[in-house]
Amino acid sequence: MSDRDNTEPDPAEHADARAADESADIDAEIGADVEVANPELAESGEPSDGGSADFEVASAAPDDGLTPRERRRLRQEQARRRKRDRFVWIGMIAAGIVMLVGFLYLFWPVMAGRLNAVKQVDQAQALLERAKPNVDSIDKLVTAQLSASAAPGVPDTAPQILVTRRDLKQALALIDQAMPHLTEDEQTHATSVRAAAQARLDMLAHAPTILVASVKAVQAKTFVDRASAETSAATLAESAASHNFTLATASKVESASVALQRIRGQLGDARQLYAQAVAAFPGVGLERFTAYLDMRIQAAKLFSAATSVWLSGNKAGGSAQFAAYQQQLAKAAASVASPPSAPAAPGQAFRKVAGSAADAYKNAKKQAADADKALSTP
Repeated sequence: MSDRDNTEPDPAEHADARAADESADIDAEIGADVEVANPELAESGEPSDGGSADFEVASAAPDDGLTPRERRRLRQEQARRRKRDRFVWIGMIAAGIVMLVGFLYLFWPVMAGRLNAVKQVDQAQALLERAKPNVDSIDKLVTAQLSASAAPGVPDTAPQILVTRRDLKQALALIDQAMPHLTEDEQTHATSVRAAAQARLDMLAHAPTILVASVKAVQAKTFVDRASAETSAATLAESAASHNFTLATASKVESASVALQRIRGQLGDARQLYAQAVAAFPGVGLERFTAYLDMRIQAAKLFSAATSVWLSGNKAGGSAQFAAYQQQLAKAAASVASPPSAPAAPGQAFRKVAGSAADAYKNAKKQAADADKALSTP
């Protein structure tokens, strides 16, 4: 036999080599599957708990008692198992995504509603903060009217009140819309914001009544003060004329007669000023003072007649007329002897007209202060 015949490979050895090559290919494929399925495991070089048995079998030495075909079948089964496990994991992930989408679909409106409600409360508080300076400036005017015996003039606050009331009403609407969607703590805060806005809205509801009454009282008091000054001047001049008449000389009685013309004019002016005060502030309560002036004017007429009769030469008749004048003057004085005086009438009328509004305003102002305190408390 030749050397060539001696070097030909043994068929059995060739089959074993081919099986070993196929086994190596399957090992490489299985190793790649293991790396894909368990990247962390591939980095660490350690098998996972669930795949440890398969890994050991796949890594078994050729002397494990299995033929290459059995080993190949085992490895194919393991590959199919790992593929099936991947599908299971994919299914579980897909189910989780579906559940998450369902959760968001069901509960996102609730979450979005709460977020929107919190935003509405913030907007309401911003409107409240914007309204506060306007309310404070109006409050200074109202406080001045309630504390001053002679109220100063009041500027036109109607536009400012209108704008501020609109902001506060919008704040209340936002709070009412947000309240059902808030948590308990958020509702507590929102309630304080609402109370602060509502209290200021109540203040502004009563402020116009107070301010309008104050303007009317100021105007009426201006007329009353002027009327009182005219009346006082007439009273002094009349007292001097009476004294001259009692001196019973022609020159003194003539002087009294001339003075009475001016006195009657002053009393008439005072009467007209009272009428203007009533027109400025209906119900100001000057009726008894206008009646007093009417009596004073009538008495002055009697006094003037007495001087005319006396100067005509009928001194007895003049003296009788003067006595009738004194009786009328005493009657007039008695009608206004009890308080209040005329200058106090506008203030009394103001309290009558605006008293209940003033009380309600003070109560609302206290509620606003309490709400502000609650908002500032952590």
